[in-house]
Amino acid sequence: MAKNEKRKSGKSRKSALSQAEIDEIVNKDLLNAEQYEQINKPISLYFDPRFLGGDNIPKDRGVLFVSNHSVWALADTVVVLAAYKESGRPVRSLGDRNHFKNPVMGPILEKLGMVIGDPAVCSALMKDGQNVIVFPGGQREVFKKRKEVGDIVWKERVGFIRLALEHDYEIVPVGVVGGDETYDILADSSDYLRTPLGKWLDEKGVFDKYLRGKDELPPLVKGVGLLGMPKPARVYVTFGAPIRVSEIARSGDSKDEMLETRKIVEQAVKNAIELGVKARAEDPEPEGFLRRFWQTV
Repeated sequence: MAKNEKRKSGKSRKSALSQAEIDEIVNKDLLNAEQYEQINKPISLYFDPRFLGGDNIPKDRGVLFVSNHSVWALADTVVVLAAYKESGRPVRSLGDRNHFKNPVMGPILEKLGMVIGDPAVCSALMKDGQNVIVFPGGQREVFKKRKEVGDIVWKERVGFIRLALEHDYEIVPVGVVGGDETYDILADSSDYLRTPLGKWLDEKGVFDKYLRGKDELPPLVKGVGLLGMPKPARVYVTFGAPIRVSEIARSGDSKDEMLETRKIVEQAVKNAIELGVKARAEDPEPEGFLRRFWQTV
């Protein structure tokens, strides 16, 4: 929508945000194509990504991109930039509220299109016909355990399915390969809970009260250098064929239908991941320039 054609988004569901706040998010001025390209250059140099299946993305209407998360999520910036580049339209990613509390990264993420992961906000963006990207695994998948590296960790979240059905949005499955290799997990929540301190904190209910349960304890990771930068692993982003939810589920009130549809979308993301794994296996240089340089050093 052009800047001079802004309209009220409408508020169809309960939210902690006011109508004015939702409208401001929907109509926020984002980076233009040239500015996106400037940001894309250092990210592309660092991760040297490969984008596959861009022809599967509808270019004439908004879609809901559904992707797997990477460990600590820093490599997921590639997913957002890939969706923008391949669709030719800005993409609004749904993020955790804690992202916006960071005084440095918060404003940057907002300029890149990130919004608070609030159902009312997502609904308003869809009413406005915008591209939206969601990572159903949320923080749980970002803080995955060693044994879960390379896997999808979504639990039974179906909110994104219900919203796609409500607004007749097609879902474009996105598979990310390489993101989990930007960090080595040295210890995860299972390791913490085996320590005397971890057991004591668990008994006192500290994890449940302050960390959304013990499953969402951040893993201790190793990247590059003392600042914990992610390793420059090449990231492969694959876009699968769009899925029209309305052809699978009839009602957002049926939890069984929502779960069944979620399974179909999850499998589509897994298929996209497999295509990325295959592309990496067939790539004559599966490691990016910086990764090859780092390994040499």
